Amino acid sequence: MDKNILKIRNLVKQYDNSQNVILKGIDLDLNEEDFLCILGPSGCGKSTMIRCIAGFEGYEGTIEVSGEKVTKPGPDRIMVFQDFNQLFPWKTVLGNITYPLKVGGMKDKEERKKRDKRIYEKGAVFESIFTESKNLTKDEFYQLITSLIRKEEANIKIKKIIESREETENQNTEKEDEETEIE
Repeated sequence: MDKNILKIRNLVKQYDNSQNVILKGIDLDLNEEDFLCILGPSGCGKSTMIRCIAGFEGYEGTIEVSGEKVTKPGPDRIMVFQDFNQLFPWKTVLGNITYPLKVGGMKDKEERKKRDKRIYEKGAVFESIFTESKNLTKDEFYQLITSLIRKEEANIKIKKIIESREETENQNTEKEDEETEIE
């Protein structure tokens, strides 16, 4: 039996300044092996539902992720924004990346950087590319990011192969030394 990773019961979302009910009576069970695609016209509540699941929006009803009730953002959930208006415009890319750690209680800036060093470094690369290349379209920017990530993954694989070969060479050298001592 698959493990239930998302459980939504009677989800209702209505903004204080509106009479419109954005989400009404949504029930959903999502198991570990499931794939979910939310489709609908603009303004129907897709992003609002995702923000509720991520903990960025208040709501009525129940949302549980891996058995824990969602009351605020947490490190167990990540939301990729479809545009940049969801980020803090006064913060750098790096500031936006480490902000969840800050609000999660990690006050030491250096500790936040260390904790997400890899993401932090990638953010610095992306930020410098984006700020230096103002003529990049969003599609070109994401193609560039994808290319950089693939190169990073290839570099990691190459490094593992080299380390494995070095380890094998060291073991062979040790065997040769042992054989020389025995003779």
